[in-house]
Amino acid sequence: MSSDTMTGDAAPAEATATGRAAWPVEFWLLSALTLVAAIVVFRDGIALLGEAWTLPEYTHGPLIPVISLVLLHRQISRDGGLFAPGSGSTAMVAGLLAGLAGAMALFGALSGLAELSAYGIVVFAAALMVVALGWPCSARFWHPVVHLCFMLPLPGLIYYGTTTALQGFSSEAGVMFIRMFGIPVVHDGNVIDMGAIKLLVAEACSGLRYMFPILSFSYVLAILYQGPKFKKLLIFAMAVPTAIAINAFRVAAIGVAYGLYDIPPTEGFAHVFEGWVVFLISLALIAACASALSPGGRLSLDTEMGSPRIVAAKLATTRSLPALRVLAAVTCAVAVALVALPDRTGRAVDRLPFSVMDIAVGPWTLRERIAIEPAIARSMAADDIFLGSFEAPGRAAGVELLLAYYEDQRAGGIHSPEICLPGAGWEIETLDRIALDGPGDTAFPAMRAVIRRDLERRVVIYWFDQHGRRTAVDYAAKALLVWDGVVHNRTDGALVRLVTPVRTGETPAEAEIRLTDMARDLPGMLAPHLPAAPGLGGSP
Repeated sequence: MSSDTMTGDAAPAEATATGRAAWPVEFWLLSALTLVAAIVVFRDGIALLGEAWTLPEYTHGPLIPVISLVLLHRQISRDGGLFAPGSGSTAMVAGLLAGLAGAMALFGALSGLAELSAYGIVVFAAALMVVALGWPCSARFWHPVVHLCFMLPLPGLIYYGTTTALQGFSSEAGVMFIRMFGIPVVHDGNVIDMGAIKLLVAEACSGLRYMFPILSFSYVLAILYQGPKFKKLLIFAMAVPTAIAINAFRVAAIGVAYGLYDIPPTEGFAHVFEGWVVFLISLALIAACASALSPGGRLSLDTEMGSPRIVAAKLATTRSLPALRVLAAVTCAVAVALVALPDRTGRAVDRLPFSVMDIAVGPWTLRERIAIEPAIARSMAADDIFLGSFEAPGRAAGVELLLAYYEDQRAGGIHSPEICLPGAGWEIETLDRIALDGPGDTAFPAMRAVIRRDLERRVVIYWFDQHGRRTAVDYAAKALLVWDGVVHNRTDGALVRLVTPVRTGETPAEAEIRLTDMARDLPGMLAPHLPAAPGLGGSP
């Protein structure tokens, strides 16, 4: 057996004899240099993870890297495949992965989106594994790297969309279950009205706070499960529906406890305890389903771990110094580039606040300013908000205008009405993209929705203003945010929303005329309050 090719458990024996000489001083110096440079490169991502891991949804985050290391240790120590020093392609693959991770961190710093830097950490971990195990040997050990994804916070748009969907499902399923016990209840958006009390299915009750740790548990269980791959996929796939169903049952159980036994909804420790009960029940159900998939109904897991000496011996043989040199060079180059960047703190925008806004929009004049409820204002988290009712001569009804301006959207930013309206109890009948006439011969995109709550119907038109460009889709607004963050150092943005009622005997199309009439003059009137970036204006 040559020193370049070792299989099975024979590798440690040979590596042990030469292991001390196999770790030169250059290896340790390059490793230390790479570590320091990586901290500089991914400092924004590391800070974001530290903040995210304090939130209830991501408190499991610090455990994920530990579990991934355990999975990697297990796989390396037990792997009987070909272990050889890195080939010529090892340095190239490590360099490409490091370059991709560095580009994500660099682009994240330029755009102000620390999420890109955090996601780059996972790609960088893959580069480290290639250096440690060589290529293509490391391709067999992708499971621990993929597991690191469970420590990452969701992007804001996906988080709010997922939360709203889960809130809606929990509310609807909870009401159905409560009615099965003959308890009178009214479903109004995310509010379960039981007469004397109203149960609010808030964001904390959406189920996301145990969704991610349950996904991690199912992933690890699927890896350890001894059985065919399709059964492993089933075990992992059952995590999401199980967590959603159990959380909906928890919401319903709170309502039933009050309706039948007059036990009020609890807060504090008892509420947290209910969450832990849901989490443990979900884990038990997934484990039970995995057992049912096993022959004889007995859950069979491969949990055997090899000796750390075996892992150290294999790494002493497979680590690639040329690849480590490339990894260190790329990481240091990105670190220097990031340090050399000018301050990318969001540039202050010279704008007029909404409080001094004109009270007239074409023929429409402000009838009254509407006070926003504190809970809604906290949920919107905007830096400048305006809500007012406008009227025009000869119009059958008024128009309600909402403006929400965000100085920095990197930490969250605009919530699409498509997400917020169902949470307020409105059912969206139709949702379409339309083109609105702007000043002169210009046109810009917007979204039009017809919403209903009980017998009340309304027409809504809204768009997102990103530094003078208007778009109808929140994902497009986020893309403009990233681009303008890099090019113009602008991370601000705004939501513009108009609402009018559909009166008795009136069609939504007739009501919409009031909105399009007012929208025609809005862009020009809002220009001092929502200034465009240099050279920008109109729709993309």
